Amino acid sequence: MNGIDIVAWSDDLDLYTRFPITTTRVGMTMGCSSCADHPTEYEEKAAEVLGLVGLREVFQRGDQAAAEAGRALTHLNRAERTTALGFASDVAAVHAAAAARCSQRAQQQAQAVLAQVDQVAQGDEWDRHVEKVRAVFEQRGGEQMLADLRDDVRLQLLDADPGLNANNAELVLTLVDSGIKAASAGDLNEIVGYMRKVMQAAAGGYASPEMGRQPIGLGLFDDGRGDDGPWPVGGGADIKGWCIALGACIAWAISSLVASMVVCFVYIGCAASFWILLAFGAHFNACFLIFANLCSQQ
Repeated sequence: MNGIDIVAWSDDLDLYTRFPITTTRVGMTMGCSSCADHPTEYEEKAAEVLGLVGLREVFQRGDQAAAEAGRALTHLNRAERTTALGFASDVAAVHAAAAARCSQRAQQQAQAVLAQVDQVAQGDEWDRHVEKVRAVFEQRGGEQMLADLRDDVRLQLLDADPGLNANNAELVLTLVDSGIKAASAGDLNEIVGYMRKVMQAAAGGYASPEMGRQPIGLGLFDDGRGDDGPWPVGGGADIKGWCIALGACIAWAISSLVASMVVCFVYIGCAASFWILLAFGAHFNACFLIFANLCSQQ
């Protein structure tokens, strides 16, 4: 097995923190139903980093909400396919009921995420984290780290094999820019505010009769577009097969990626981000695997 260790001093933990990175596990595809069901070692490490500021459970619950949304749409589409193919109505009813249960759980998980975000932000340690992250981010040149992160993601989107089509790659990069904008000042309040906005949009989508299958405009998550500016990809409110469930899954992965990088940069001194990119590269890919064929009623 080939691998290296990232070793860094953590002032807050008062110890050296060691992150083993195994280079034999760099695959970008996931056959599981969700990242939440079978997290990779990289995702576990990213969760540990977020735990330094109390965001581990927020991240994990967000993944669980996406997993339940995927199950809901699987059953919803199967119920409709059952009817279209002329199978017995009671078979369709079984899947419709399963879809409703999964959708309800997705909504509950989304609401739990929102409550957890508020709880963390009201915690005794939060203001200290906010102050430290903002100060160290500025001292160490955090803006350049985020610029490098964008370049790394962009190159990864280009080099992935087989990779996304051009439209989807551009949409992912647009959401990356939105997440980076929220983190541009190293303000944890702004970062978790963006995460909250993503989950609020997801919760609204899950609660609809379409259970997140309805088409989405990037404006649901992105404040970066000027009021009179063009959408980054033509289509506006109906963006070529993207639905709220897929958009929320991708936006949640990106907001978690940015939060992980900022916290790692400040608390552990991460200079290399490739292991976090591997974690969330797998996450992006899982989002498309789960939702790409579930977004459309056709």
